[in-house]
Amino acid sequence: MGGDLSKSMDDIDRRWTEIAELWNRVERRAKEVEQFRGEAIIAAINEMRYAGRRVVDVIASQRTGISNSEFTDLEQLAIAKNFLNNADHDLTDGVLFYAHNTIQRTIERHGVKKITRYCPEFGELYGEMDAAHRIVTGSREDRLTRKAEYDRLADDYIPKIIALHKKLIATKKLRIDRDMLAWWLWVVSIIAFVGSVASVGGIALSLYQIHLAFHPPIIPH
Repeated sequence: MGGDLSKSMDDIDRRWTEIAELWNRVERRAKEVEQFRGEAIIAAINEMRYAGRRVVDVIASQRTGISNSEFTDLEQLAIAKNFLNNADHDLTDGVLFYAHNTIQRTIERHGVKKITRYCPEFGELYGEMDAAHRIVTGSREDRLTRKAEYDRLADDYIPKIIALHKKLIATKKLRIDRDMLAWWLWVVSIIAFVGSVASVGGIALSLYQIHLAFHPPIIPH
C-alpha cells in the first residue's frame, strides 16, 4: 500500500514538472505570437484558463485532502497538460493562418515574379509554408501523431514563416499590400457604419408605424 502511494506521489511530481515546463513554453510562445500579430490569440488564452482551473483544483485537493472533482489529482494534471498542448497548437495555427493570408494578398497584388525580385528567398520559404499546411492537414487525420507534428511545426517551420512575413512587410516595394488593406478596412468600416445607421432608422420607422397602428393619433374636431 505504501509503495503504491509513493509511486502515485512520484507520478504527480513528474506531472507537475511537465506542466511547469509546458506552461513556460506556451507563455513564451504566446508573447511571441502576440508581438507578431499585434493581438493575443484568444483560443490559446482560453485553453490556458482551462488548464489553470485544473491546476487550482489539484492544489486545493492536495492542501485540504478534499477533491471537488470526479477525477483523481493525476488525471486532473493530465487534463491540464492536454489543455496546454491545445494552447500551443492554437498559437501555431494563429501564425500559419495570419501569415498565409498576408502572403496570399501580397501575391495577388504583386505576383510571384515581382515578389521574388525584391525578396529572393521567397520561393524557398513559400514552399515551407505549403509544407506546413500539409502537416496541419495530416495531423487532423492522425490524432496520435498530432503533438509530434505540431512540435515539428513550432520548431522547424514557424520561425522561417515569421521571418518571411517580416521580410515582406518590411520591403517598401511590396508594402502597398498592407496599405491597401488598411484603406479597404477603413472603407468597409464607413460602409458598415452607414449601413448600421440606416438599419437603425428603418427599425425606428417600423416601430413607429406599429405604434400608430395600435394607437392612432387623436385628431381634434
